[in-house]
Amino acid sequence: MAGYISIIFLVLSAAAEFVLIKKATAVVDPVLAGLVIFSIACLLLSATAIVRKAPPVELSNMPILLMIGSVGCVANFFWISGAKFTTVTNAAVLSRADVLFTMLLTLALIHEKIRKIAWVSLPVMLGGIFLVTQVDLTKFSLGYLGDYLILAYAFMLSVNAFIIKRSMKATKGISVAMFNTAINTCLFGTIFCVLRFGGNAAVPISDIPVMTWIYLAGCGIGSYVFFISYYASLKLLPIWEVRLLCLTTPVAAALFGWFLNEPLPTLTQISGGFLIVAGAAGIILSGAKRSAKHKTELKEIILKA
Repeated sequence: MAGYISIIFLVLSAAAEFVLIKKATAVVDPVLAGLVIFSIACLLLSATAIVRKAPPVELSNMPILLMIGSVGCVANFFWISGAKFTTVTNAAVLSRADVLFTMLLTLALIHEKIRKIAWVSLPVMLGGIFLVTQVDLTKFSLGYLGDYLILAYAFMLSVNAFIIKRSMKATKGISVAMFNTAINTCLFGTIFCVLRFGGNAAVPISDIPVMTWIYLAGCGIGSYVFFISYYASLKLLPIWEVRLLCLTTPVAAALFGWFLNEPLPTLTQISGGFLIVAGAAGIILSGAKRSAKHKTELKEIILKA
């Protein structure tokens, strides 16, 4: 059950961050937002690593950690660029391809058996996503440059999950997360400095309201919780299961938005939420049943021995 508890924290933190980042980027540019968020997350992860007395990362493991940060940075670049060169509808639909990519890579790379419930839950949850996000599929049409960039983002997101899981065989998850956020901080910091010196800053720092800084700080804390939970869930659960259960994030985001005086969800969105939760419940119950079965079999083996 520890893996599913991690998923709950993962989804709640991602949802809260999604709502807060929307409010923050209404005032500041995304580059500054990314710099602040990843800086806070990196500092908190570093402090946690010190408190937990995480062992130092061996030099032999550095290449794979650099790969994780680099792949993540490139994926973020593809997402930002893709969103610019395609429609909102296309970006929303194609970005969900990461779940399908993950399941296919699971079968192709590690030959791990995917439970039948997952193939049933996937279309149900994706249908719920489209209802919650109110995606108009009649406006969907491939052909934009951004479409292929969004698909590249989804694919790299899936690939990175496999690299992260592999890296945690030799390195603590907290250390992997710390290096990931550190690399992203350096990237956003470099871009921020280039834009500042080039005179392309959207809003002077002195003019940013205090409330916006609070939103950014909340995003940083949310990102910290997200990384801790995401890496823990990847260690405890199959990759496809983690990515699939992440689809519940829009439901939690809608609830957070409602608490922060966002518009009430429509009946269509509520229906979509129920579909997502139903699909997730099926996966979790199936996983819990499988775990209980494995424990019973293990107990029988021990008794026979």
